[in-house]
Amino acid sequence: MTRYFIKRMLCGLGTFLWYYVNICFLY
Repeated sequence: MTRYFIKRMLCGLGTFLWYYVNICFLY
C-alpha cells in the first residue's frame, strides 16, 4: 500500500477524529 492510500484513509477517519485531520494536513 502506498503512502497516498494510507493518507486518504487517515483523512477519511478525520471525519470522526480531528486528530487524524491534523495528520492529513501535516502530510
